[in-house]
Amino acid sequence: MAKTKLTKLEKKLKEFSRFLEEDLRENLILNDFTGELSKSIKVELNVKKMSINLSFLEYGLYLDTGTKPHWTSVRNLQTWANAKGINVYALQASIAKKGTKAHPWLYKWGDAKFDKKLKKMIGQGVKADLDQWRKTLKTN
Repeated sequence: MAKTKLTKLEKKLKEFSRFLEEDLRENLILNDFTGELSKSIKVELNVKKMSINLSFLEYGLYLDTGTKPHWTSVRNLQTWANAKGINVYALQASIAKKGTKAHPWLYKWGDAKFDKKLKKMIGQGVKADLDQWRKTLKTN
């Protein structure tokens, strides 16, 4: 089976997906106690669909946005509470009463800056391809 030759846009998107994965991991340095969330980050490029898919452990979204008050098992909190010297039952009660604070890491630069970074990395040489790709995304 012959390998498909990647277009300039595909090569740049692949480069951008690697950059995005590394940047997201860097954003987590201070807030990823066990390192499991960082290890779970996967940015995959689907060249045929011209899409970039991001996946990570579910609690990453809650870390990014914070949570409303809710009940959680002591088992989920034990390791972190022990390392911080916090009573795990007090922590559990606090989360049930107050929720958790947001520690944004997903798109620290916001959508406009994300778009600007994408365009800068991809460059003007493939702008027409990028514009066509965006039109495709909007119609799907």
